[in-house]
Amino acid sequence: MANTFTLQEIGIFVLFSILGVFGIYLIIALKNLITTMKNINRVIEKNEDALQRSISTLPNITNNVESISKNVDEKVKEVGDSLPIILDNVTEISDDIRESIDMVEGTVSTVSKGVNDTVVTINEGSKNISSYIKAAGEIIKVISNIFSKSK
Repeated sequence: MANTFTLQEIGIFVLFSILGVFGIYLIIALKNLITTMKNINRVIEKNEDALQRSISTLPNITNNVESISKNVDEKVKEVGDSLPIILDNVTEISDDIRESIDMVEGTVSTVSKGVNDTVVTINEGSKNISSYIKAAGEIIKVISNIFSKSK
């Protein structure tokens, strides 16, 4: 007695086997989902009061966020309006500082030249003064020699 199976019978067997495996997988997944939902329900029940308070404050939080957004928008517009004025002031100040630096450079150059000329004049004068002092010293020696010989 030989049993023969047709391709149709084999196909139906494979199809039902796959459906059986899929059904078992679906049952396991649903069991896990039910367990998870029970845990979520327990957590919600434990924290129901806190959740209710949080939910009741959401409109106030939303209003505060909206108010803060409006204030920030107004401040940004204010700063945006005054920014060109600030930049113009900074440019003017930079120009004034540049002019002052140029003026100081000129003054320092003039003072430096004057001090240089004065030092040169003093050096020349000191050479002349030292010559005069030497000459005066020689004259005093000659006069002292004359008076010492006459005695």
